[in-house]
Amino acid sequence: MTEIKKILIIRLSAVGDVINTLPALRLLRKHYPNAHIGWAVEERAREILAGDLDINELIVFRRTRHALSPGNIFSAVPAFIKALRHTDYDLALDFQGNLKSGLVSYLSRAKQRIGFAPPASKEYNYLFNNQTVPLPEQRINRIQKNLYLLRAIGIYETGLPKEPIINIENLIRVNSCPFVVPDRVVVLHPGTSAFGAYKRWSSDRYAQLADRLINELKCQVLLSWGPGEKELVDGIAAMAKNKPIILDYSLTLKQLAMLLSKATLFIGSDSAPLHLANILRRPLIGLYGPKDPVVYGPWPARADAIIVRKELDCSPCTKRSCDAPKCMDAIIVDDVFATANEILS
Repeated sequence: MTEIKKILIIRLSAVGDVINTLPALRLLRKHYPNAHIGWAVEERAREILAGDLDINELIVFRRTRHALSPGNIFSAVPAFIKALRHTDYDLALDFQGNLKSGLVSYLSRAKQRIGFAPPASKEYNYLFNNQTVPLPEQRINRIQKNLYLLRAIGIYETGLPKEPIINIENLIRVNSCPFVVPDRVVVLHPGTSAFGAYKRWSSDRYAQLADRLINELKCQVLLSWGPGEKELVDGIAAMAKNKPIILDYSLTLKQLAMLLSKATLFIGSDSAPLHLANILRRPLIGLYGPKDPVVYGPWPARADAIIVRKELDCSPCTKRSCDAPKCMDAIIVDDVFATANEILS
């Protein structure tokens, strides 16, 4: 391969997947300290990348509610392609592996376009890249999978970089922290994206867990929430006998990172906040039902990052929605509390 001077990362969405691609960015910057690195991303995941010192350029696709509407096609798409081609990229790395990311790779006009070989890529993605990388196995963690793609350009590191994946000190310098994190605080994040609502644990169990953490372990419990989730956390607080802390406003991703960096423990479902807690190397408990924790869970394995789940005949499942997620209902408060007690002890 010719000398690489300009690298395009393609990971458009979702927020959790963008977070899990950050370790690959750190290794790219380590091995190519003088390269121009750009990242193609959708608007909703842009915030976690904005201001990152390892990224020279963000190419943001401002996706509207109706992505294929004439207004979007004739405004957002051409503007995105123009920005994509502004830098003459030597290399495009397609970490997403679907039709949409394949089109972005092809339209970038990068000389070398690398993506995953089927079945790790979907929707004929491989047709848009001129080099594909097969995985050693398909049941592989998302972070590991991203690192494996880097082998195509001679980066063979198999673990997380020693450097911080998110530099909290830099975040605090750039953004004023609008809250004080209490001592011995356990952050409960009951929400998920609307698309992943079937991965949520029930509100009444979060309320019971909050009460036990406060009463028995003398913790302070904070309910964090994102856009559209205020009603959810208010409902949990209303059911709890000992009222947890609720911030008056939805946290941005960077504010959430600052909060989690100081938290004693994070508890939540498979969601962007859990992946954020993981790459911050914070103690966490992941409540997993439909998704395979080997693929979607915290990585690498560590004693203070524990998955709580029940093995059912239907789990892990490949459904994209479920009206009766019995895998989440099978997780009881006693199990989660006992795990929290183990970590906090």
